[in-house]
Amino acid sequence: MKFVSRIPTGFGTLLCPEGFAGPRGTRALLDERRTVAEGRTLLRDPIWTDPGTPHGEHRPVMLLPGFMSGDYSMSLLSRWLRRAGYAPLRSQVRLNVECSRNTLERLTRRVEIAALHENRPITLIGHSLGGIYAKTIAMRRPELVNGVVALGSPLLAPTASHKLLLADVALLSALNRAGLKKLMNADCVHGECAADSRAELAGPFPAHIPFLSVYSRSDGIIDFKAAQDPTAQHVEVDGSHCGMTVNPGVYRALAEHLPALTGLRPAKPGAAA
Repeated sequence: MKFVSRIPTGFGTLLCPEGFAGPRGTRALLDERRTVAEGRTLLRDPIWTDPGTPHGEHRPVMLLPGFMSGDYSMSLLSRWLRRAGYAPLRSQVRLNVECSRNTLERLTRRVEIAALHENRPITLIGHSLGGIYAKTIAMRRPELVNGVVALGSPLLAPTASHKLLLADVALLSALNRAGLKKLMNADCVHGECAADSRAELAGPFPAHIPFLSVYSRSDGIIDFKAAQDPTAQHVEVDGSHCGMTVNPGVYRALAEHLPALTGLRPAKPGAAA
């Protein structure tokens, strides 16, 4: 893929500190084919077929999709949340490929409007890049958020990803230079925008907001160690990166932790695991 050669020297170093590296080789990518099997397993799993008595009390939960995905990628999770008694909200992101700074501003405004409409803070569940956005929004506007869940999100090193994903970023940057200015560009990963993102993510996370990070050691897209944010409580599942939104283990983790994350019960002290 010729766009890889256009990735500047040191690409991603701002957002991929020493000690982190994305998965390598084709085996990691081939393992991502498990996503389909994970979805099929979910539809037969008791956590889906019989989620129990709805207990969400219509608490609002906004779903933030990952890189190169949109709200459609969260549709099964949205259906399950509604069946469990929560009120899932769309991010209104059709395809998450735009400038990260602009996307964050738009999502923050979306959360603000939702919180005003619901007259209460919102719980955010983000997949991959969406989890990074969820954490950032909670740090920027803690009064709008009462809980954050990151699913397979490289919170500590956003570009600790497989080289194929980095090639996709390089492609978007090339298209941006060709005139599609709304797309993610090089500044988002190695320029001023990236430096601002790194500084912001390294800041203090609001201590009163429950924060859950779900990760898989067999993640074929990101370095699972980058998901182990010390300010979050950690839950490990067995599964693929792309399958995080359809993984039965993820749904069981949500069933256990969402009551605290949505304010239905007090969060356990000492969130970090």
